[in-house]
Amino acid sequence: MTGIFISYRREDSGPYAGRLYDALVHHFDRDHVFLDVDSISPGEDFREVLQRTLSLCKVLLVVIGRQWTTVRDRAGRVRLDVEGDYVRAEITFALQNGLRIIPVLVGGAEMPVEEDLPAELQALLYRNAWDLSDRRFHQDVQVLIASIGQAFDGDKTKTAGSGRSNRTLEVPELESADVGPSLFPLYGVVLGKTTTSQLEKIGSRTSMIDKTTGEPYFTYEVNGQEFSYDEESGICITMYLTRDTDKIPEQWQKLGLSWDNSYDQWLSVLQGLGYSIEITAEPPSLERSLEGLSDLDEGESGNFSASIDGQIDGPTPHRITLDFDFEQGTSSTAGTLYSIFIFDS
Repeated sequence: MTGIFISYRREDSGPYAGRLYDALVHHFDRDHVFLDVDSISPGEDFREVLQRTLSLCKVLLVVIGRQWTTVRDRAGRVRLDVEGDYVRAEITFALQNGLRIIPVLVGGAEMPVEEDLPAELQALLYRNAWDLSDRRFHQDVQVLIASIGQAFDGDKTKTAGSGRSNRTLEVPELESADVGPSLFPLYGVVLGKTTTSQLEKIGSRTSMIDKTTGEPYFTYEVNGQEFSYDEESGICITMYLTRDTDKIPEQWQKLGLSWDNSYDQWLSVLQGLGYSIEITAEPPSLERSLEGLSDLDEGESGNFSASIDGQIDGPTPHRITLDFDFEQGTSSTAGTLYSIFIFDS
């Protein structure tokens, strides 16, 4: 599979680019998602290194924050106006070589206007942009991933655990009779089993708009929780919760699930319920959170993300993905869980 190159400026969108990278490597091999070109040897022409790396890619994601067009170099020049600027070089190469270019707007940014860009970059303005909102980041990324997948002409995306270098926690083998309580049925819904005809009886159908196609898609809301379904089979397959908008269901709270649990506490709870655990990013630690802080520019946060994937079998098999944010200098006893994604396995 050809690669995905993330173009960004540390001063403008470093934390967003890092979070986007973490999300992409859940679905694509880590070796095929490029965030930084950090293997430039002393004396090597960075333009040649960029060209070599970009020649392996089919998609360029241009992460644009509010300061993207105004960031200046030490001489006070707007960086986009400098011919040797690396972001300018990345976009120019992509435009000249037919890469699919997707502007990714973060932090409430809008697309630049023509007078903000040098002439060789103005074709970027005609590329359809994608907005990653803070409140719906995970959902927005999922739609972006689907769009990227279409660019690979049949290359299969790889989901968590398929070919990446992951660390898997050792947990005891459990007989099916010993598997702890599952999260389902929830409000009478079981992922992979409940049909839309059954959802009609216990919930209400809601319509949302796909930002990519502009077409409506539908979910069912049951007791305040949205469930998505597969249109061909008519079976409920996913549900998604975010910290800002959703409460943990009461029956899950009784099992120890809470937005306030730390990363380590979530590991303990899921293992206790019988989930096999897969860590799709290195476990957070004080050392990791401090790594590279000496290279940060003024105003950068040094924040990072980590995720946990869990699988449970038995009568209601499903997978669960937990995404966490960590602040600079914190460890795995801290961290903020910002989303829970559950899907039929």
